[in-house]
Amino acid sequence: MKAAMAYGPADIRWEEVDTPEPKAGEVRVRVSACGVCGSDIPRILNGTAHYYPIVLGHEFAGTVDAIGAEVEGFCPGNRVAVIPLIPCMECAACRKGQYSLCSKYSFVGSRRSGGYAEYAVLPAENLLRLQESTDLMNAALLEPATVALHGIRKSGFSRNHTACVVGGGTVGTFCTQWLRIEGASEITVIGRNQNRLDLNQRLGADAVFTSLAEDYIKKALAAAEISGSSKDGGYEYVFECGGTPETVRIALQMAAPQGTVCLLGTINNEITFTKAEWEQILRKELKLCGSWMSGGRPYPGEDWVRTVECYENGSLQVDPKMISLKLPLSEAERLPAILQDKEYRTGRIILDCRK
Repeated sequence: MKAAMAYGPADIRWEEVDTPEPKAGEVRVRVSACGVCGSDIPRILNGTAHYYPIVLGHEFAGTVDAIGAEVEGFCPGNRVAVIPLIPCMECAACRKGQYSLCSKYSFVGSRRSGGYAEYAVLPAENLLRLQESTDLMNAALLEPATVALHGIRKSGFSRNHTACVVGGGTVGTFCTQWLRIEGASEITVIGRNQNRLDLNQRLGADAVFTSLAEDYIKKALAAAEISGSSKDGGYEYVFECGGTPETVRIALQMAAPQGTVCLLGTINNEITFTKAEWEQILRKELKLCGSWMSGGRPYPGEDWVRTVECYENGSLQVDPKMISLKLPLSEAERLPAILQDKEYRTGRIILDCRK
């Protein structure tokens, strides 16, 4: 088969490799589409993968191609979404069903071969059946949708509370949609890219503000005041989806006293708190909540089951404007150059693995 193999910093090669064979309990998937996650960018550009050479990619969907022994519930041709986290099922966290906290996990596309290839072999437990009518190019983005839902659930968010999303990228846009589905009384989104902000407003945000404008913090807080839903000059739940010092700073400013700030953004550089930011955390008695991946009992958990259900019933959307570029897998060698253009990072790059 052909695969886009990463050999090191800015070194992706389109080459022939052995087609993997499924062992007992495994399924081979013909990959249809794979997203380029923000966490893939340093692996592509800076050489931060666990090993090289490696086939990257953990956001993908496809069709069942071959089945190993002892596999039930799948047959060739089934459309499937891929769950990239492979928990050990033995550590203390796994015994509690807290699979995202597994201490010995493997991970598709970073600790084992992933979806930047024509075929991938996965444990059967890491696949979810999709309807035969499902658009597999869009289904590649179900994984970041589960990340957003997991963060909202970890934060303790509940209906009729106010929320602010900081960062209007893929995970942020899914956060906006989930907050609307879950019944937020007010949703404000802050970001840098106006097109992404407009998309968030169309998909459920009540108000959007660009961080490039003057007094945007004041205006964003005033929006909640005007609606009558603000709690003591801020939002009860803030979801930080950018992973930068700027987005963390904004998130702390937007949070109401005793509010919750959920940190979802993937970081590529060091983040430190200034004295003023530390004072905000202390004096507003903020709760900081980390969130990583998803997964619960029975595996892969309710985050995945609900995401697929809401996507297939149309309440959760993969809007075409969430995708910044569709690139044939055979042209993946161009990724290092493409990723230098930050405009493409405002949405997902999707590799069309059928081409």
